[in-house]
Amino acid sequence: MIIDSMDLSPRTGRLFSPAGRIDLAAEKLGTFGPVPEGVVYEISGLHVYFEMADIEALLATGDGPLFQLLTRKEIVPGLTLDPYAHRMHTIAGREDFTAGSLKGGRIEAVDGRDALCAFDGKELDWVSAVYTLRQSTEFSAAYWDLLPSRHAGGFRYMLAVDVWTCGADPAPSTGHPVVLAPEWTTPDQARANDAAAWPEDITSYRLRFRAQSSGQGRLSASSRLGHRDGISRALLRSVTLAETVDHSFTFHSLLELAAASVDGGFQPPHGPARGYSAGIAYAATLEEGDGLSMRLGSAFSPDLFQAHLVGVEHQRPGHRSEG
Repeated sequence: MIIDSMDLSPRTGRLFSPAGRIDLAAEKLGTFGPVPEGVVYEISGLHVYFEMADIEALLATGDGPLFQLLTRKEIVPGLTLDPYAHRMHTIAGREDFTAGSLKGGRIEAVDGRDALCAFDGKELDWVSAVYTLRQSTEFSAAYWDLLPSRHAGGFRYMLAVDVWTCGADPAPSTGHPVVLAPEWTTPDQARANDAAAWPEDITSYRLRFRAQSSGQGRLSASSRLGHRDGISRALLRSVTLAETVDHSFTFHSLLELAAASVDGGFQPPHGPARGYSAGIAYAATLEEGDGLSMRLGSAFSPDLFQAHLVGVEHQRPGHRSEG
């Protein structure tokens, strides 16, 4: 059962300060969420309005931001990131898997997606190609996609990233290891890591994956595609590294704010301006546990600041089975 979807009202989509006020100016913080169970918000925009003296001076870029919109989104179970503050590097598919070295296994399509598969009774050892980045990069988290239990059965594995910094040549060295999943992690443990110690200024990296299978989770004979190397076990489909980037919704001036807005401007539109309104083009799907916050810059001191989301609310009521 799904209750009819409804547009968010300005009150329902309002961001509130920690003290429950709609004016965020004094506390410099407003939040929305976390989203409760059974509710999904399809957000299509954000409207802000603020007032202060000499507001036209904000056309110039200052030392700090006016405000920043931060999104809390569960990317995978156990890993919450701001999608507007990260760029994802996904290593997956036959092209990536074959570019490196693979021992004790092969690549097969399982449920329509390529996966690393271990041969029966052998340890799989895969090392990816070395990926060189165009500029120095900072990673902050990673997550990986293992095969569902009906395919993976029992196995244990390790996953690590070798990184090189400051333009170092990866050829003569092994790189700095960043362990994402230590020996011997099992599939029922977390498949994400946001606590690893990443060095700064990463310019190259490669992945290392090693797995030992228990002999369960074999592919069917129809998946063997004529190979004579024995039955295989499907293990890994992808690894994604989250790169930290400049935040898309951090505004340092009214010019930056106007560039990201679909409507708005000085208020009143004629005569001495006292306020500014902006309808920001912002899109997000917020589900259970997700939310967002608005942080005002320390040097930005408006007399009034209000914000509310624009979008649609979907509800699915809870239920329990009888009998």
